[in-house]
Amino acid sequence: MAVKDLQLSVQEIRADMAENKKDANLLRRGVLDLHLHNLIETCKVYIERGYITPIELMQYNERLTLYHSLGGNGHMDVWDERVRALPLHDHASK
Repeated sequence: MAVKDLQLSVQEIRADMAENKKDANLLRRGVLDLHLHNLIETCKVYIERGYITPIELMQYNERLTLYHSLGGNGHMDVWDERVRALPLHDHASK
């Protein structure tokens, strides 16, 4: 009887783990979506302004790396090309 109880417990744990994995994936996808939209809005600011500062480029690179680490695909490619084509200036030396 104890073996059957253990087997049942293992099955329940596996079911819980599968549900947790499903929830974690859903959360990751939500964070990825929010991060993508935020990155795009940030790119629009830089593009409209016509330049990017060295600090902003460093922060942008870190955020783009995070986007890819979260599973981001090619949705940022067009925006990334446009941001990287911008001149690099400090705010004061525009």
